[in-house]
Amino acid sequence: MSTEVRVSPSWMVRLLASWAADRRSAVGAVTLALAGAGIDLAAPLVIRSVVDGLSAGRSVAVGALVLLIVAALLRFAAQFGQRATASRIAVRVQHDLRVALLSSVCRYSGERQDALRRGEVVSRSITDLQIVQSLLALAPQAAAAVLHVTVQLVIMFFLSPVLALATLVTIPLAGALVVRSRRRIYAATWLSQQATADLTSFTGEAIAGLPVTKVFGREELIERRFLDLARELYGRRQRVARLNAAFSPGLTVLPQFALVLVIGLGGTMTLRGEISVGTFIVFATYLLTMTGLIRLLAGVVSAIALARSSAERIHALIDSAEHRPDAVGKGTGTNRGGAIGMLLSDVDLTLGPDARYVLRGLNIEVRRGECLGVAGKAGSGKSVLGLVLQGQYRPRAGRVALMGDSVETGDGTEPVALGDPDVVLVTEEPFLFSGTIRHNVLLGREFDADRYASALADAAVDTMLERLADGDRTCVGESGARLSGGERQRIALARALYESPGLLVLDDATSALDTLTEARVFDALRRRLGRGCTLVVTGRRRAVLSLADRIAVVEGGRVVEEGDARTLLRDSVRLKALLGEETPTPTLGADEVTGDEPQARAALPANTRPVAATALEADPAEALAHHVTALPPVVDEPVGADVDNGRRSGPLVLREVLLPVRSAAVTALMCIGVEVVAAVALPAVARAVLGRSKDGDATAVGLLFVLGLVITAVSWIAGWGTVRASTRVCDRVLFTVRLRCFRHIQRLPLDYVDRVRSGGVLTRMTADIDSLSAFLQTGLLSLIINLMLVFGAALAVVLMAPGFWPVLVAAGLVVLVGTAAFRRIVSRSYPRARELLAAVNADLYEKVHGVRTAQIFRCTDRITAEFAKKSAAYRDERQAGQRAVAWFFPLVAMTIDMALICVLLPAVVDGLPWAAGDDGGTIAALILYVSMLYYPIQQMATVYDSAQQARVGLRRINGLLSEPTEGALAGVPAGTPGAGGAIRFDHVGFTYRQDAPYSLLDVVLDVRPGQSLAVVGPTGAGKSTIVKLLARFYRPQRGAIHLDGVDIATIPLRDYRRRAAIVPQEAHLFSGSVGENIAFGRPDASRAEIMRAVRSFGASEMINSLPGGLDYDVGPRGSALSAGQRQVVALLRAIVSDPDLLLLDEATGALDLESERSIVSALREANGGRKTVVVAHRLATASQADVIAVVERGRLLETGGHEALLRSGGLYAGLWAASEASGHDGATSNPGQGDEA
Repeated sequence: MSTEVRVSPSWMVRLLASWAADRRSAVGAVTLALAGAGIDLAAPLVIRSVVDGLSAGRSVAVGALVLLIVAALLRFAAQFGQRATASRIAVRVQHDLRVALLSSVCRYSGERQDALRRGEVVSRSITDLQIVQSLLALAPQAAAAVLHVTVQLVIMFFLSPVLALATLVTIPLAGALVVRSRRRIYAATWLSQQATADLTSFTGEAIAGLPVTKVFGREELIERRFLDLARELYGRRQRVARLNAAFSPGLTVLPQFALVLVIGLGGTMTLRGEISVGTFIVFATYLLTMTGLIRLLAGVVSAIALARSSAERIHALIDSAEHRPDAVGKGTGTNRGGAIGMLLSDVDLTLGPDARYVLRGLNIEVRRGECLGVAGKAGSGKSVLGLVLQGQYRPRAGRVALMGDSVETGDGTEPVALGDPDVVLVTEEPFLFSGTIRHNVLLGREFDADRYASALADAAVDTMLERLADGDRTCVGESGARLSGGERQRIALARALYESPGLLVLDDATSALDTLTEARVFDALRRRLGRGCTLVVTGRRRAVLSLADRIAVVEGGRVVEEGDARTLLRDSVRLKALLGEETPTPTLGADEVTGDEPQARAALPANTRPVAATALEADPAEALAHHVTALPPVVDEPVGADVDNGRRSGPLVLREVLLPVRSAAVTALMCIGVEVVAAVALPAVARAVLGRSKDGDATAVGLLFVLGLVITAVSWIAGWGTVRASTRVCDRVLFTVRLRCFRHIQRLPLDYVDRVRSGGVLTRMTADIDSLSAFLQTGLLSLIINLMLVFGAALAVVLMAPGFWPVLVAAGLVVLVGTAAFRRIVSRSYPRARELLAAVNADLYEKVHGVRTAQIFRCTDRITAEFAKKSAAYRDERQAGQRAVAWFFPLVAMTIDMALICVLLPAVVDGLPWAAGDDGGTIAALILYVSMLYYPIQQMATVYDSAQQARVGLRRINGLLSEPTEGALAGVPAGTPGAGGAIRFDHVGFTYRQDAPYSLLDVVLDVRPGQSLAVVGPTGAGKSTIVKLLARFYRPQRGAIHLDGVDIATIPLRDYRRRAAIVPQEAHLFSGSVGENIAFGRPDASRAEIMRAVRSFGASEMINSLPGGLDYDVGPRGSALSAGQRQVVALLRAIVSDPDLLLLDEATGALDLESERSIVSALREANGGRKTVVVAHRLATASQADVIAVVERGRLLETGGHEALLRSGGLYAGLWAASEASGHDGATSNPGQGDEA
């Protein structure tokens, strides 16, 4: 199976094909753009006829002025139609690519999903798609600009070949500049965008790992990692700015240089009578127009560099989906009917290039109608086996075949059909989509009342619904966060049972259920076995394996023992050891890490990174490597003031943010001012040249020509300074904003993330900051320059022709009225669009995480359609805003056209106060100044959309920064101790939501130093809530938790949490090595100390099994490890931190009993006065605690030791009796993310 990422070299062709998919709209946009360009070209020629007629004393050119009025109206219509159509196409392509992105990810194989950095997917859907959309919106204008320049040159040759040749001198210079800079800028831009994706991926990982970061008090460590990535991004962006500073100003100044040539040579030719004043004005107008066009094209060239890397990154994700002709994605697959079997022969499976084998020569048969149990240690391959049976993983070698009544399907190369309705997998950590319980059970399948009721009853969901006010209409929250772990497992079981599959694979899928509930579910499964269902159960507990007819024991990815279930459970030493019923003979591998030195395993070479290796980080083209190596080194870093400013708290204040960059900002404004003065000065030089030409003063014409060259040189130097200073200001401000937002998120209470959803929080750090970034990097500079050009040109007109002010005032009033109407429309549209975009990004974030579930239940097309609907709502809202932009700026341009007609009005109306008589120089200057207003207005129209998005994004960023942090919610008395001392729950009551019942009510509980407390009870009882309150993730609404008599809410969080540690069942690991994750709670821990902890907790065998040992890369969120291996690493992370308070929330649920027994024993030996609170789903584990607390429906029912509770005959005694009666080894619930969270 090839894992090569294919990236199409024809990125532009693919984008243009998408752009032209709606042929009518595409042809319309291009036609209207060309029509507008044609009008732009014709208007100066009409003006020439008027001016030349005036100079020659001919009669009034009424017809020419009427033509100009008609041209202005037609140009308004063409620009409105072109902008509306082009923006509609661009937003539609953005929508199509966004949906294609999710559709492609929905076709990813299990291996690709393991390697997928989900934060990067969101980054590409936000940042890269926005860049592509911006380029596509400019496409018709760019095409028209190229045609405009080409036809312009033809007309200029027709009017004066000599002046045209002088103009053509600049063309080769521009070409050489583009060719020299294009590849270097592209390479630097690609690296900059990769740095952005890395920062986004880390941000998503950090948000997901907030509970871990908080409980270990490692916000500063995570912040330092973020800071390093942000510094790298800053340096790479500054390198792009340096390269762009050598390109963009030079390209922009070339038309000014050509204008100076025309002014000098044209003035001489006018003096000799070789050309008329009107022809001179046409050339000057064309070159002023060309200045705007070249500025537009320079922006397009830069946008192409950005869009190319963005498009290739998007296409890389889309193209990396495997073609699975066997995949069933539309829900069209139907059950074959009855039980089916499966045969696996000599199956080999590796996960990632050069990684270890996870299955090696596996031979196993699942017989029709039987229940096969699979047992093994963490990392043995039993969970991977379930994914192979379901078709998620395609074996490297061997045969996987389904067996029905009389036929066998499958051969040595083709896997079981991905999404086959006959094979359903339920994992230990099920994924639920945001929505209701009913929505998650049905997943779009046709509703059948009897099947639905049967599935709910068999999965014990019916009893759960009885205590929910909204029943199966209850919303589960993001990823099921509002339910306990046991409730999530029950819903996942009901979802699978509703399918009535021929083969049901349960990968320890009942580990979070209490004893009584699990027994009820097992009874239902036994009944289904008798009705034509085959069952495969993987597990680590006798209760689970007691379901089986046969049991296969897996070690190292192969079956090492297989036989009748009763026989193996009675006689197998290996199986009894896994179940914790017999101690195996110790071996060297199980006791110590190979080798005596701390560095027992060498670090992996860069080319042997495992599953999470850079499968999606391939260069878009081999040729890029040469240009990357040829780039200058990164030399820029943000200064200390930027870091200090980023560490401030509270909303962004303009003065506060700009204060550290004031010198660079002043420099940028001064350079911009020089650029504008230079641009405004050139028409004045043209006026002087015409005046001196009329007087026959050739010397003065020559001196004015030299002055024009000096002005052009100064303009180029100022342009270079503008780019360097402005980009430094923008990137430093963005660095500050990113750091401040990230630090603030790290300090927000967890209920904010629960309320906003992880995808919503990530949107604040990506889409909202990216909108600000896009505007600051390009739009702000363009806006300032063009605004100053408009005001400079208007001031020059008033100074040159004071009588023209009534025309300017009238034009200003028209613009003000239009602006008021325009703002009223966009003030509603843009915020709505931003909220819709946040919802789209959050939905994408969730659906990418739920792809495996969607594939199992063949609803990938449905979740893609749901996402497309939300994306379409955003698209439609964006188009509404774009329609307002489409009419407003053409209206402003038409107003300028009318002002230009007013300049020529004295040709037909006598006595106007701004009449210049036969002063050709003044008329030419007025025409040039008024014409100069046109293209700045057009460019402001281009950046207005970016400015509005930035304004809304800034408001949302400030909304985030206004959220109160954990520190603001608690007092901080000095000198208060950390987590040592006795803890007391004093009549504690707590609810996750004000409209929900209390998860805990009137709880009174004590935990003394050195004491272990086990919390047990049915699913959803409130057990995990106790742990979360102790970790100070939430604050109780009633009562208080005291530490040595002090309310813990008043203890500084850092002091408290640095002496506490938590291990949840769903362990979160950060990208990096195993050793780095173990040392997360105590970064100064030496390698020898880590090794000592590994040995003392019996984890040497597991570490040795990983290539590279402690240096093994765990992948994004630990995806390269099994669930049990992740739990071992999380436990070691907690132990190495040496906490006073250790919180274990189902922390050994994914381990076999042998491993759990070893870890529990080591915990007891290493107690040393530590308080330990254990939420235990195995009563055998809970029974070893000093004190056991039994909770049900949020109330504490009983406390005491194991024997005392058995004698009392309460709930605990009932659970224990049920456990013994079923051969159970103790199972209570796993609230996971919260019992009602």
